[in-house]
Amino acid sequence: MKKLCILLALGLGFTYFYPMHHEAAPTACAALDQRIGVLFADQLKALPQAMAQRLRGIATGYVHDRFPLLPQQPGCVVAYWGTTLKPDVARSVIAAYAAIPIRHADLGRAD
Repeated sequence: MKKLCILLALGLGFTYFYPMHHEAAPTACAALDQRIGVLFADQLKALPQAMAQRLRGIATGYVHDRFPLLPQQPGCVVAYWGTTLKPDVARSVIAAYAAIPIRHADLGRAD
């Protein structure tokens, strides 16, 4: 039983801290943002600058929408592993947030 608890603790620790270590990011959400940026670098370059800028930091919004009952950081870990195991998940994240219309406030204009 003791070995099982130790293995479980090691597994959970690895699952939580690997994304931050692998992406050299300070938080799990920053690691998820970097992962999405790497997976879709070509598509993000093709977007208008304002939209590409708006898509930075989408991890927190996506996690809040997708996993409302989880705290932010564990939700980002779940989403990170989702993009690792199923890259199509990240594709749906980009598609969902690219479809949201850009507001003037997002662009920093006062029109």
